[in-house]
Amino acid sequence: MFKQISRFLRSLLSGLTAGLIFAALTTSVAAQPAPSPEESRVPAPTASQFSGQLVLDWMQLSLLLAQQTPGMSPPVTARA
Repeated sequence: MFKQISRFLRSLLSGLTAGLIFAALTTSVAAQPAPSPEESRVPAPTASQFSGQLVLDWMQLSLLLAQQTPGMSPPVTARA
């Protein structure tokens, strides 16, 4: 009985794989149009728009995560 289930699962898996390959090969990818000049004039935020507290909060969160993760310590995290 186990061999029948295994054979069924193997055939199901190969059928699904063939279907996914067929779908991937027959699906066309539409190109995204270029942004209009009005859309491209939106300025990106600069570093001066953020406070220095953001960096401090990020580093404190990183340290807290390293301290609370089993098997990790700040020196180990620095090498990771």
